[in-house]
Amino acid sequence: MKKDFSYKSVKKWIILVSIVLVVMTFYVLRQLPDTLNVIMFTKGVIGVELLNKDFVELDEDIFFYKTGNVAPLIEHYEVKGYTFDEQFGAGYVFYQNDKLITFSSQTVTRWHSIMITQ
Repeated sequence: MKKDFSYKSVKKWIILVSIVLVVMTFYVLRQLPDTLNVIMFTKGVIGVELLNKDFVELDEDIFFYKTGNVAPLIEHYEVKGYTFDEQFGAGYVFYQNDKLITFSSQTVTRWHSIMITQ
């Protein structure tokens, strides 16, 4: 016995999924820091979760990564010519050409963080 999917049932599912997505978008929007928007957040999650990247460059001074996995990002900065000096809590101190440069880490979700150039 086959079930006949009608246009009405498909339409109801599409409406339900759309409502859930809108509600989730507004919830995520309220939780995001000022430096991120929904598009940047989505790009970061897709990169680190689905594409298994160590980090995703969202902007020239914002990197998205999995919380606790900051070592590949430090290596990336060192390849770009920065010398890692030390960490103070959520702050990271680098030097480039005898100039002090600080980066700060900010938790976005329980599983994700961003690194911001100060």
